[in-house]
Amino acid sequence: MRITCYPLALCFSLIFFCGLHSGLFAQGGYTLDFDGASSYAELPYHAVLNPATNFSIECWVKVEGGAGTYRSPLTSRSFSGVSAGYLIYASAANEWEFWTGQNTASWDNLNSGITVSSEWTHLAGTFDGTTKRFYINGEEVATAAGNYTPNTTMPLRVGAGNTESTPDYYFPGKLDEVRIWSDTRTQAEIQANMYKSLTGSEANLEVYFKMSDGSGAVLTDNSANSNDGILYNSPEWKTSGAFAGPGMTLDFDGTDDYVQLPASILNLASPYTIESWIYPTDFTQIATWRRRVLFLAGTPKFSLAVYENQKIAFRSTYGPVTFTSADTIAGNTWTHIALVYDGSSFVLLINGEEATLNAGGMTNAGNGSYSAIGCTSNGEGPFQGQIDEVRLWDDARTPEEIRANMFRSLDGDEDNLVAYYRFDQQSNSTHTTLYDITGNGYNGTMTNMDAASDRVSASFFSTWIGSEDSDWSNGENWGRLAAPTTENVGIYGWAGNHIPASGDISARNFYVDAGVVINHSGNLTLSGDYYNAGTFSSTGIQSFSGSSRQNIRGTGTTTFGTFTINNPAGVRLFHDLTTTGSLTLTNGILSLNSQTLTLDDAAVVAGSPDGNRHVHATSGNLRKNYSGTGSFLFPVGDSTLYTPITLNFTSGLFASGYASVFLTPTKHPNNGSVNHFINRYWTVNSSGISSFLCDITAQYDDLDISGTESVLHGGKWNGANWISLGSVNDGANTIIGTVNSFSDFTAGEESTLLVEAQPNSQPEPSIAEANLFYPNPVKDNLTIISPEGFHTLVLINMEGKILYKTLLTEGEQILSLSGLPAGPYFLRIKDATGASTDHILLKE
Repeated sequence: MRITCYPLALCFSLIFFCGLHSGLFAQGGYTLDFDGASSYAELPYHAVLNPATNFSIECWVKVEGGAGTYRSPLTSRSFSGVSAGYLIYASAANEWEFWTGQNTASWDNLNSGITVSSEWTHLAGTFDGTTKRFYINGEEVATAAGNYTPNTTMPLRVGAGNTESTPDYYFPGKLDEVRIWSDTRTQAEIQANMYKSLTGSEANLEVYFKMSDGSGAVLTDNSANSNDGILYNSPEWKTSGAFAGPGMTLDFDGTDDYVQLPASILNLASPYTIESWIYPTDFTQIATWRRRVLFLAGTPKFSLAVYENQKIAFRSTYGPVTFTSADTIAGNTWTHIALVYDGSSFVLLINGEEATLNAGGMTNAGNGSYSAIGCTSNGEGPFQGQIDEVRLWDDARTPEEIRANMFRSLDGDEDNLVAYYRFDQQSNSTHTTLYDITGNGYNGTMTNMDAASDRVSASFFSTWIGSEDSDWSNGENWGRLAAPTTENVGIYGWAGNHIPASGDISARNFYVDAGVVINHSGNLTLSGDYYNAGTFSSTGIQSFSGSSRQNIRGTGTTTFGTFTINNPAGVRLFHDLTTTGSLTLTNGILSLNSQTLTLDDAAVVAGSPDGNRHVHATSGNLRKNYSGTGSFLFPVGDSTLYTPITLNFTSGLFASGYASVFLTPTKHPNNGSVNHFINRYWTVNSSGISSFLCDITAQYDDLDISGTESVLHGGKWNGANWISLGSVNDGANTIIGTVNSFSDFTAGEESTLLVEAQPNSQPEPSIAEANLFYPNPVKDNLTIISPEGFHTLVLINMEGKILYKTLLTEGEQILSLSGLPAGPYFLRIKDATGASTDHILLKE
């Protein structure tokens, strides 16, 4: 409704932002959540909050209920027969309205016609002395000639209205980044500052509620003016989704679209980092030009592009240098790329993973007087697809820093950030500026592009805000107000936020920030990579089920419940982790890649391990925790051949014990066998397990055999000599034996592997049954009864050392053991044919 008002010779701007973007300023800071019934904040009357000329107000709001009533996020008004002041309403008709008092019995009402949504929204209302303007998310939605007379006595309220009397028109929902200015902000100024926090020292800024307190009953003014407010009836401090994105992106047509930037932004002779998310839809070479993601003009020049072979290429005339990635990227898929120059060398990361670089590939960096996104400013090499989150730094970012910020928007004031393009302006044919939100002023201009149709919605990552609870599935906890399913996900420990503890997680790439501790009861299903810089512990199923190779990275601590490999392209570890439930090998190879995978005491192996489903353990360690005796199969191989080893502890002392395994698919360097051996050996280590006996069964493949399998003998290398384990089982392709210590295990020629003795795999359990010697246990003298024929007796300690060796004559003889320490020993009796039996002897 348009209400007649008297003309006033003053200027005023009122700016609120409430709306269609998921997220607020000061990402990870606080917001105030008002109950819509009684809670609000109030400031005493200040003339600077109610100027007679040039006035502006801004805020972000998120409405959560209250339809059918007037709901005011910000009000400074008086009404005692005549109207004065200003206010913003979510009206009873559920549309945004901007009201000003006109010193009559009625109000001057500017209706936006825009329906109130439950999403974060930016609102702005301005008055310049003659004209009122109303903006939503930076777009002008209503304009009309208007009048305004200032409130001269009453307080300012945040979260409620009716400031001349008892609070009313309570606002239900969240408020953040309230700003009151004593000048009229232009639309360009509004758009340029929507997505970044202010310093508080900006000219004409009279009140700035950044919501920085986080607790208490004071609402601190973050401007230089100390116009603090008081909170009434306990509005809740909650985590704000500041800068949570992405919102929009730009779509380049591959013909002539680009964004022109200032000529010089980065010094290419010094360290720098360039980041961007890209969604290429075509890689075809245009004439002699590759499709440019970014072109930097000047001397030297630089181009970053995608190649027709779906690789990343870049060239700098500083040097000059030119490189191409060895790895390809997918089309019609969002990919993060980061190029780092440390002053002497380059590193390219694709989705946070360092890529191999090959020299050459681009013959020309391109031409143009200006820098540009999407091609050169001469139109060379136009990109086809979408580009977003372009970040230019004047330092060499570490891989950890790059990964930490891949799945969140930046605040814009980070150290060494030179230019940052969020691409989040709304679709409008007149808004051709691409804002640099660092404040450095490197704004771009959309060229040959339709600013309305070429701005499209983006959803390639989703940021956990955790403002409401610990439920992953609650959309209110997410920057984009919906739980992700296939997006890239970042979990950050914002001030005061909740950490996800329940609900199944489904995502592409998954990142946990440093300091975040997640104890999760649901499942985790990923099609991309896992990065953990914090602590992640889960009792659920963690399934890696992508179609291209997945990586597990991080510097934190990871404990999975059930760890499932279901990816034909495989999974690689760059991060130690523990599994408490099971290691389920459904499809694909798990490469340890110099890391340690620990299977807890109760953990088991599930699935059907074979040549296509096993743990690639040629570096790193597959570790199993033992709290007592028992058998466990280590499903190891070399990514081609599946060659597991089983350790069965039949006795021993266990104190937080574990055994670990890795294998080497070559002949053991100390295996002197010349004609008959296997090209494989298993290295077993243990800790916290003592005085044990363990049956080992190591399975080799036919392809490992050199020579004749039937003559092979198993052997254990003790670091100096070989200990024989006896003939292999050539029907089952296994090396078997019983050992009391661990090292390397392999097979070769009997003559090579008989330097020392070792107990056979089947020691007789009872001396009485053997009827060869007594007593057992023995204190001093052992009586030996030798049967007819040639026999040899060998006494061996638990370390495999031969202590005594003699020929036996038929009949009875005495062996003195009085000088030996108490403990278990092995007694081996061998006949003339070479057959032997082993017995356990206990010395008291």
